[in-house]
Amino acid sequence: MTAVEEEGDDVAWSDPDTLELWRAMVDGSQRVIGMLNQAMVDDAGMTLQDFRILLLLSESGDTRMSDVATGVAMARSTVSRQISRLTAAGLVWQLPDTHNGRQRLARITPAGRAQVSRAAEDHARRFREFVVDGLTLRQRQAVLGAYRKVDEGLRRSVT
Repeated sequence: MTAVEEEGDDVAWSDPDTLELWRAMVDGSQRVIGMLNQAMVDDAGMTLQDFRILLLLSESGDTRMSDVATGVAMARSTVSRQISRLTAAGLVWQLPDTHNGRQRLARITPAGRAQVSRAAEDHARRFREFVVDGLTLRQRQAVLGAYRKVDEGLRRSVT
């Protein structure tokens, strides 16, 4: 007897299609993120989280920590620790925010820019290998549309 068939079918996903969607989303997402992270460590010597932060900073200039956290969908405390490590590695500078003395800004260093640039090519190749190449154009568009819709709803719910 499965969790879906057990007594008390009032479970939020008592419908087998919803449970199947949940499993596919959670298992597939975790597997892809895990593989992309390991590939990033192997190829570039940094984590996928490091790469995401450096990429955001390379695209946005001086950025408040809270904006970095929002931009990479991580907790502010996690981003602060990551930024401290990236600062110690010489990849990010931390600067005072002249508009708010309690805030700090992060800025990518030239070394950080070079690191993210080197990592981007391998990362794009790995993403194509792990995700894109296994999907048709129509499937890629459907996945993109679905994730955008989910992300949009989640962003609205936290603001």
